[in-house]
Amino acid sequence: LLAPFIILTFSAIALDDWLEYGQNIASTHFVSTNGTSFEGTSINLTIGQKFEPIVTNLTVDSQLETIIWNGTQIFIVNLSGGGIIAQFSMGAELLGQPAYFNGKYFALVKNGSDSLFYKLNLTGSGFSLDFSLEIGDYDDVESQGIKCVQTSGTNYCVFMDINNTIYRVNIDSDSFSKFEVTRGIRNTTILFLRVPAIGDLDNDGNYEAVFSF
Repeated sequence: LLAPFIILTFSAIALDDWLEYGQNIASTHFVSTNGTSFEGTSINLTIGQKFEPIVTNLTVDSQLETIIWNGTQIFIVNLSGGGIIAQFSMGAELLGQPAYFNGKYFALVKNGSDSLFYKLNLTGSGFSLDFSLEIGDYDDVESQGIKCVQTSGTNYCVFMDINNTIYRVNIDSDSFSKFEVTRGIRNTTILFLRVPAIGDLDNDGNYEAVFSF
């Protein structure tokens, strides 16, 4: 059953490029597009995560790196050579699809018995936890995911917990709003990956966010 909910409105901006990456636990794969040419490769690793890894030019050089959250640690991996550049101990486990937006890393994590929204500043040699928002018990956000967008100069990240509460986090002011969705049911035995899609669905110049169940 696909149940779309148009719940947020943003000013639309066009994307100049599109990259898509996929992975499995045993290895990380990536494919990139540059104009009309395509490149693909596979790097076998002894680390992995059950969600898509983040791929970006984290170290601001001419090469791409991937960010993999494995267990309670973050690994920064050079995609050209496959070597691990850095490894950080976070003391928390990844619960949903992370996002990398405007130079920051956003993740839903389990820390003890709590589920949290993390805003991280990552570099090639260290990290800082810039903002932490408590969501609830750890099973409230498991298998959920984050999408981020900019509108009218303000940056937001959006995600939903398993109780069908939508969080819109203003990542500039580290504040948030919550929206209750009455449709859909809580299910603690079957968890769905619910990463919102964001786009201008009705061509009115504003963004809408869509969740599926």
